[in-house]
Amino acid sequence: MSAPACKDCVSGFKHSGTPVGIETSLHGYDAYVSKPPSGQAAKALIVLIPDGFGWKFPNMRVVADTFAAKGGYLVYVPDVFNGPGMDEKVLLQMSQLMTPAPNFLGTLMKPMILIQILSGFLPFLYRNRVSVCGPRVKAFVAALRKTETLPIGMVGYCWGGKHAILAAHNDNEMGKPLVDAVFTAHPSGLDVPADINNIRVPTSIAVGTKDMVMNMKVVDEVQTLLSKKADVPYEVVTYEGAKHGFAARGNPNEEKEAEHAAQAEDQALTWFAKYLVASAPHPAPESAPGPVPVAESTAQPEPVAQPATQSELKAPETTS
Repeated sequence: MSAPACKDCVSGFKHSGTPVGIETSLHGYDAYVSKPPSGQAAKALIVLIPDGFGWKFPNMRVVADTFAAKGGYLVYVPDVFNGPGMDEKVLLQMSQLMTPAPNFLGTLMKPMILIQILSGFLPFLYRNRVSVCGPRVKAFVAALRKTETLPIGMVGYCWGGKHAILAAHNDNEMGKPLVDAVFTAHPSGLDVPADINNIRVPTSIAVGTKDMVMNMKVVDEVQTLLSKKADVPYEVVTYEGAKHGFAARGNPNEEKEAEHAAQAEDQALTWFAKYLVASAPHPAPESAPGPVPVAESTAQPEPVAQPATQSELKAPETTS
């Protein structure tokens, strides 16, 4: 099982990009909406479940805008939290905690900073446990299913990654998964093997080799479990040296971190172009390939124009 959280869940950077979408109310939930470029019909819908900083966090909104602009998707970032997301000031507090103190007084202040961080983080985790927020995610997507005819994909970062994986399971009421394809970056709180064994739709995972939540031992286990699914396309792409949160809150001024974040976006766009828009339904392959070692899946994904192939099991295409 992956860890529910680590220090990197409350670390990182608030990005400076300006969101271009709108806020609205949809199916009883507040939501940020980002549309494809003017005059372009949406190819599919994407529901983006954010990290612990919530639907108003600029980083998540800018990512939604990227998916809309580059992929031609209609993207929703719903507020499925029970109460507010974590305060952005936690990012600064965590930076202060991890930076060596310049003097003795600074050292004395560190326990107080830690208490401030935990006083916000722990209540957030309790308020927004899966048993509370899972039904909210399900209700929102189920409502979309009833009103929309386009395919639906889900993206989940960190906290939202767990919900993206759960959406790939069969829904008892609908008789099929809530969504048609999934991408998640550095998901937290996964119940392995159960959450992975129940995946039923094409699933793409991005994770750093330095992730303290989904460590490489868990990645290996996930990889092995997915490799046994003959009828479910998947990929697990590892990013060398990247930490938990790299795709959502990486340092935009650090070349390698910015590169990893951009590559994770391309990984998602490539996956959805292949399995959300172009290849549904997904035929079963004639035979199941064997497991792909994680060591062979560390190469970075290609740009969107070149479909990613790292650690990917896919159904062969058929012609009519």
